[in-house]
Amino acid sequence: MGSLVMAAQVTPTTVTLSWTVPGDDGTEGTASYYDLRYSRSTISEGNFYQATQFDIGHSPATPPAIETVTIDNLEEDTWYWFALKVGDEVPNWSAMSNPFGIKTSDTIKPNVIDNLYVYSIDDNSLLLRWTAPGDNGTSGQASYYQVYYTTDTLSGWSRIASPPTPATAGSDESMTIAELTTDMRYWIRIRALDEEYNAPDWSEKVSAIVGDTEYGLPDMFSLAQNYPNPFNPDTRIKYVIGKAGHVNLTIYNIQGQKVKNFVNWYQENGEYEIVWRGLDQYGRKVTSGIYFYRLLTNDYSATRKMILLK
Repeated sequence: MGSLVMAAQVTPTTVTLSWTVPGDDGTEGTASYYDLRYSRSTISEGNFYQATQFDIGHSPATPPAIETVTIDNLEEDTWYWFALKVGDEVPNWSAMSNPFGIKTSDTIKPNVIDNLYVYSIDDNSLLLRWTAPGDNGTSGQASYYQVYYTTDTLSGWSRIASPPTPATAGSDESMTIAELTTDMRYWIRIRALDEEYNAPDWSEKVSAIVGDTEYGLPDMFSLAQNYPNPFNPDTRIKYVIGKAGHVNLTIYNIQGQKVKNFVNWYQENGEYEIVWRGLDQYGRKVTSGIYFYRLLTNDYSATRKMILLK
């Protein structure tokens, strides 16, 4: 019967389809029945009757009217395909329409960027670094970054026109903000948005004075969310030491018992990363479940949760 869809609208749980009503005999007369089917995989003549049937609830209108139907109770962020047949009073059924595929929208925000920091400073620029969040929490790939800066947090923020495109969750990201004023302090914040423009909270503000070449390595601490999470069998944990000193990084089980100590010594300020392969202090595999990892220094303490699935 040709093309099914003139237009489509989506929400997280519905798809609304519109099409031009066909006739009983080609474009003439009024047809008697609709058979609308949908599936999570492509629909063809060969599998049309295996797809889920949706009850439109009424007979076809007189052509060339526009028919609009909303299919509900769908799952968010999921691809669906739709196809339609029309029958006359016998019923003689038309050939299947062209299948139409569309993805429902989602409401899951990317994670907050929790380890933004100024990595280095030149006479008129700042180099920022952070870890990419996901599209949905800590998984996937976000669509856009919004990066704002100001010289006065009370007077408003300016948007940077061309931030980088987000990489896959867990990737190291960086960008240079150039053409800044020497000896001026700037504050910067960042967040990632997905294709639905779901936006999390802003990152914590970081600041630095342009031209302060003694700034050097990062002067803030951070403990990033492990990636991937949940994981099996490996996961990465990144952290930033803002001031040289004794550092302790330890993993605990949900009962608070120490599972494995990764770091317990002096470290210079800078970026670090460890990989946990699901083994305890003695090299034995641990069970599935919730674990916590804690970063402790003389000036900073942070704890995060992770999930091991097997």
